[in-house]
Amino acid sequence: MHPELVRATATTLNRTSADALLAHYDAQAMQNAEIYPETWDSDEDDLNQEWLRGHYQKLVRFFAAAAHSGDAVLIALT
Repeated sequence: MHPELVRATATTLNRTSADALLAHYDAQAMQNAEIYPETWDSDEDDLNQEWLRGHYQKLVRFFAAAAHSGDAVLIALT
């Protein structure tokens, strides 16, 4: 991602709360799609949501730091 897109992404992520994203959380859909860690249908739904919240906050901080530094971001999906 070019630095301009990194800045735009950081701005959008900063404006979007974890609660706003979690309002769309569908454990069964994530389990059916085999999304890592594939424990979405467990009895620990609160733990799963906290896991998502924590990782989202890390993503927000990462993009904020990259945008502040004027860095590009390479995304690799495996």
